[in-house]
Formats: sequence, structure tokens, C-alpha cells
Amino acid sequence: MSEFVIRSYRPEDREAVEFVCAGAADGMWAQPQMKAGLLTTFCHYYIEREPQNCFVAELDGKVLGYILCAENFEVWEKTYRAEYVATSDNMVVKYMADGTIEPFRPFAAEYPAHLHIDLLPELQGQHAGRKLIETLKAHLKEKGIPGLCLSVAMDNTGAQGFYEKLGFAELSRDENEITLGIQL
Repeated sequence: MSEFVIRSYRPEDREAVEFVCAGAADGMWAQPQMKAGLLTTFCHYYIEREPQNCFVAELDGKVLGYILCAENFEVWEKTYRAEYVATSDNMVVKYMADGTIEPFRPFAAEYPAHLHIDLLPELQGQHAGRKLIETLKAHLKEKGIPGLCLSVAMDNTGAQGFYEKLGFAELSRDENEITLGIQL
């Protein structure tokens, strides 16, 4: 069995990263407007504005997972609102914007960076998620970024346990999600 490789994101990875993000979506998320909203909200800013902070997990030459990161909350929020939310005619993007931004705001000074991570089933259980997070943490630490955070759905207890094993601690919770952070 081949081993996966973690490497920096490249522009030619865009289609594969988009597929990992939304290509396998089903139910209501399979509708074109919903998929486009997912991609704008959780993918495009990162690969277009901060590709240097994005990494992929590749197996046999195929991208099957990624970790995408914005290193500075204030820069991300300003650019994301002005260049992605305000210019979008997709109501999903507009609806999801505040819910995407607000969980990180109270922690922006200590945890200015945040991440999105996703793996296709072929990579799950092979420690690719752990390796992607370790790679990003080392990258951000080298850049002098003091902390990293993320949010996870309240009902996603498997992911919550995964992040806690990696040293992330709960910063806040509401009825829908938990925000976790780690000092670098």
C-alpha cells in the first residue's frame, strides 16, 4: 500500500481541493448554489489569497485531503467580507459569513490563525489529518504566529476528540459549534 505525502498547495491542485471540499456533498449541499457557497466560504479565500498557508495530502499522485489556513484574523475578515461576501450574489455565502467569522473574533489576538481541514474517506484513519495539522503548526510557528484555532460542529464528537488529542483546547461553545485553539 502506498503512503500519502503532505506537500504545499499548488495552483494546479485547485480542482482537487474543491472536490474534497464540496464535490462529494450530498442532499441539500449537492445543489449548485449550496456547493458554490461551500467553496466560497471554506475554500476560495485560502487558496487564492493565502496559498502559502495551504497544504495537501496526496496519495498515488491524487489530492485526497487538505488543510487551508488564514494566518491573521483581521486581514482575513476584511478581505473575505470585501472580496468574497460583498461581491457574491450567492445567498448561501451571505448567510454563512457571520457564522464563519464570529467564532474566531474573541480569540483573534491569541489565536490569529484559523484552519479548515478535510479528508476523503481513502485517507481517513491513516494519520493524514494529524500530519496535516503538524505540518501547518510547524509552518505557522516558523512564521511567529502565536496561536491557531478552528470550529467544529457540536454533534461532531469524533472530530472534537481528534483535535483534543492533538492538544487543542476548548475556547467557547454555543448550541451549534465548539471553537478550539492551540498555542504554537
